[in-house]
Amino acid sequence: MAGDNRDPTKCSLFYFALGKVKLVHGLWRQAAWHKEQTLMLKFLGNDFTNPRWKTAALKNAFALLSKQRYGALPPNLLCLNLTSIEEYAAAFFLLGGSLKDAVNVCLKQLGDFQLGIALARVVEQSNEGPMLQEIITNAVLPIAFQHGNRWLGSWAFWLLHRRDLAVRILLVSILRTLEKCF
Repeated sequence: MAGDNRDPTKCSLFYFALGKVKLVHGLWRQAAWHKEQTLMLKFLGNDFTNPRWKTAALKNAFALLSKQRYGALPPNLLCLNLTSIEEYAAAFFLLGGSLKDAVNVCLKQLGDFQLGIALARVVEQSNEGPMLQEIITNAVLPIAFQHGNRWLGSWAFWLLHRRDLAVRILLVSILRTLEKCF
């Protein structure tokens, strides 16, 4: 957000994760240069605790994903200049209250488990949340084993409160190396 080009689309994901909808609304007020300003100001002026507007946010997220899937974005979405359409879709999922869908976009479309973990930790405000535990179990551990990354595996087991496995995954490799030496 530094400099003159303060594009609200680039930070929406993080501010929505923090629950700062009004802040994003304020950033859209300042984005007079943006073609979508009027639409977004009207949309973000709604109450997203209301089921009607949560559903509208989720529909927007699915629409963004489907347009990206088929490769034909309408001209009004081409001007978004995002890091990715998928990130903006994840932002709308968060706005609609669906952390699970936002995390799935991070994992499956973006291939970024770190972003999924960050979102889960911020939204759940815990290291013990169910979404974070699911990411670690179903994404991080398989990646760690697939790539032989024992440090990542140890970290994942540590967060899952499997301290025994966290230590074991680090020591097994060292012990095997020592056995070969003697």
